[in-house]
Amino acid sequence: MDSISELAHLPAGMGWDPVILAFGPVLSWNQERLRITRRTLCLVVGQLWRKLVYPFQQYPWALEPLVDPEVTLSEKQDCVRSLFSCKDYQLDAFARQLCDTVPQHAMLEPDTLKFLEAVLQRVVLTSSTFIERVFSRLSEWADVKGHSPKLSRIAAKHISGRFQQSTQLWRKRVLKQQTATKCNISRPAWGHSRTKGKCANGWHVFSQEYLLQNFRGTSQERQRAALRAWRGCTLEEKKRYSPLGAG
Repeated sequence: MDSISELAHLPAGMGWDPVILAFGPVLSWNQERLRITRRTLCLVVGQLWRKLVYPFQQYPWALEPLVDPEVTLSEKQDCVRSLFSCKDYQLDAFARQLCDTVPQHAMLEPDTLKFLEAVLQRVVLTSSTFIERVFSRLSEWADVKGHSPKLSRIAAKHISGRFQQSTQLWRKRVLKQQTATKCNISRPAWGHSRTKGKCANGWHVFSQEYLLQNFRGTSQERQRAALRAWRGCTLEEKKRYSPLGAG
């Protein structure tokens, strides 16, 4: 960030040498090229600060001075006072829970500092990539060639997309089911009846056996013939098929 900022302040610096070979001295460029260059430099510096600096100025990373051996006791006490003076909306979930669990006077005790150091060492660093992936669809839906979509339509698509993601996550975590690899071909496993094949009665077993043995006629004609044959069976014969269906 310092090197990029230096480019903006020193247009005759050595950092511009590769560009000067192609376009000449920076101060000799036309206004359009200078405007694009200034805008690009500001954008790059802003993105770097947003992704690499700003997140570590927020909680829980703002608690890092408490476990830093080079920070003085006075600075650590200021960090604790700053933590407990924050409103709830200024804290992340961990810092808020820490304030509710540990009293202010116990924040610098050895057990608390040991726990806090372990948390900061093990917490997974997150970047803006996750946020960009979440909102990437919004850019896709809004970038429609030929016309500008209505805000209500984009909002509806966003809600539908988030509901789909939440449902897939729920099926994976709660139902312990993987996402079907082939969609729109058959019902997924979670949509199948838990009693599939367990409710067949004597008629079902008889009709399947009858259809396997008789291939003449259409499907409807064979079904009607099987029904007539079933009605013609005696009570003892029907009872013989019922245990088969129950098994």
